Amino acid sequence: MQSRQNKSGQWRRVSTLSLAVLATLVCMAGSAVYAVFYYLGDVDIPIGKAVVASLILPIFVGTPIYYILFRRIRALTFRAMRLESENRRDGLTRCLTQTAFHHEVTRFLGCPGSERQRAALLIIDADHFKQINDTFGHHVGDDAIKTIAQRLRSVVRMRDPIGRIGGEEFSVLLRDADLNVAQAVAERIRTAVNLADVPGIAPDTCLSVSIGGTVFENEVTFAEIFSTADKRLYAAKADGRNRVDIGPLEEQQYAA
Repeated sequence: MQSRQNKSGQWRRVSTLSLAVLATLVCMAGSAVYAVFYYLGDVDIPIGKAVVASLILPIFVGTPIYYILFRRIRALTFRAMRLESENRRDGLTRCLTQTAFHHEVTRFLGCPGSERQRAALLIIDADHFKQINDTFGHHVGDDAIKTIAQRLRSVVRMRDPIGRIGGEEFSVLLRDADLNVAQAVAERIRTAVNLADVPGIAPDTCLSVSIGGTVFENEVTFAEIFSTADKRLYAAKADGRNRVDIGPLEEQQYAA
């Protein structure tokens, strides 16, 4: 990792220097043309001296200035990229923020039909989370939230975005997933959370989540799939919590 960072830093320095040299060469070329066209008929200034001056000055003046300028621009660019990346992540869990997750799903839904496969949206909500906070303290509640996020990442594929869309609520977009895959992933998530140990929570207290989800394939909107998944989440809660309720989008729409 360290060697990769060193190579990246060297590449940035080489690129900045290359830009400075290129800008200097352009400046030298422009100065030389200027000297030829405007000093050629001036008997007081020999053309040789004019051309040499037009080439030397950019080297000693232009190169350092361009190098500092481009280096500053690159530093600001990379800093802006880091800040943008940080703003997309939730500070506690490092999952996508609600806005960033919405953007990822919307971008996926906007792909042409030939590029978008069947997918599923899951909503995961911690059960009795207020009771955990009230009984063991908010710091333990934060640890529980981080534990759920870690369990989600251990089950879900890296290419499937995970978002923290509420205090104790998460959502996952499962790309290229049919109903069987979505149900299997949701059950693995539920089981993984059940088996998790959270420091500060009594051994007889089981951390659990309820999961609602929907599978979709045709042209749909984020509001449609999220509303359907949310209804199924509430159905799982009403059925006793620590449950999974997932079905096709059309089935839920017909029921409504």
